Amino acid sequence: MAPFRPWIGIDFGTSNSAVAYVVSDVPRLVHFDAKAQTLPTTFFFDFETRESLIGEPANRALLDGLEGRFMRALKRVLGTTLMHEKRQILNERLTFVEIIGSFLRKLKERAEAELGVPCTRVVSGRPVVFHGQNDPREEQAEADLRACYDAAGFTEVRFCPEPAAAASYPDRATRSLCAASGSNPCAGRTHLAGSDHFTLRQLAEIRRCCAGSCSVNLSIRGHVRLWHILSGGLDRDCHRIVICRPFQTIGRQYR
Repeated sequence: MAPFRPWIGIDFGTSNSAVAYVVSDVPRLVHFDAKAQTLPTTFFFDFETRESLIGEPANRALLDGLEGRFMRALKRVLGTTLMHEKRQILNERLTFVEIIGSFLRKLKERAEAELGVPCTRVVSGRPVVFHGQNDPREEQAEADLRACYDAAGFTEVRFCPEPAAAASYPDRATRSLCAASGSNPCAGRTHLAGSDHFTLRQLAEIRRCCAGSCSVNLSIRGHVRLWHILSGGLDRDCHRIVICRPFQTIGRQYR
């Protein structure tokens, strides 16, 4: 009998990351401790102890004011020339491919501890765009992310756009849409993934309910038909929410 070789899913996020696997058709999130099902995507390299800390210990080291080097949001380095430049990290000279690979290896090891078998096959979420449409760094960014998974010890790597991954769970999507909009799933907006637009999977229930009344663009991405409502995103959040509202109360003038 062939050995059990499970696929795991990894969301390597800018701020937090998560790992999941499927048992008897039921998806389960990996636990990193008794409560947490996500791991902060952060590093702290302690200059005194010469230790490399990841996740909450890295955050605590920063907040405690320990002397060292703190790193976060390394996802944004993908596709740039910085990925392959060696830099001094404690006692080694490492590239960002190796640094991110060490983080992904921790996710891999935690999944293996729960499943009790080696995990060498992964489906990874990826942004619809890393830097921007038609940006020459796009192709390189995915190649860099693949190299990071290779460095972590994975032998089979597949990518799935994050909105498509969120939309591929139709029951959850339909419930979220109905909760957000009442009787008509397309009357409201539901943020199903961490992307710069709202994405809804084209479900039979939505088609029947909308009857052509939904004024959004329909496009094909892979094997999933998606409706894109191009509203929201980081620019809109910063412009309309972060700056306009809270910052006014602490002295930031908005014009």
